Amino acid sequence: MGISSIGLSGSLTFKGVFYALIGLGVAFTLYPAIEAILQPIGIKMLWRGDASSVLRLKSAVDILLILFNAVLLGPIAEEIIFRGYVFTAFKQARQNILSAYILSAIVFASAHIAVGPGTIIFIFFWSFIPAFLYLKFGNLYPAILFHILNNFVTYIVFPLWIL
Repeated sequence: MGISSIGLSGSLTFKGVFYALIGLGVAFTLYPAIEAILQPIGIKMLWRGDASSVLRLKSAVDILLILFNAVLLGPIAEEIIFRGYVFTAFKQARQNILSAYILSAIVFASAHIAVGPGTIIFIFFWSFIPAFLYLKFGNLYPAILFHILNNFVTYIVFPLWIL
C-alpha cells in the first residue's frame, strides 16, 4: 500500500475539523452511555474501577511525556496502522464496508485490552468514529485530529480537572 492508499494525501479542511469536533462530542456522549448500560450488569469500565485508575499527572515532565506519547505520537501511529492499513485492508479484502468497520474495530479494541472490559467495549464503538472520518474525507487527517483531541481531553484535561 502506498502513502495515498492509506490516507496520507490531501489536507485537513475546515469541514474535516468540524466533523472531528462533532466526533469528539459523540465519543464523550458514548462513554457514559456505555457505562450506564454495563454498570447494572457488573461490567466495570476499567480493570480497577476506583479512583486509582485515573492517570495522575504529578509534574511538568509527566504532562510533557503524556502530551508527546499519548496525545501526539500515539494517535498518529494508531490512525496510520488501524485505519490506514487495517481498515483499508479489510475494506479491500471484504468488499463490504460494514465488515471492515467491525473487524477493524475488533482489532483496535483488542490492542487496548489493558484498560478494562467496559472500556474495550467503548473503544470498539469509538473506533467507528475515526473510520467514518477516514471514509468521509478520503484521508486520515480528520481522524488523526479527532484522536489527538480525544486523547488530549482523556489524558490531560480530565486528570487535571478531576484531581
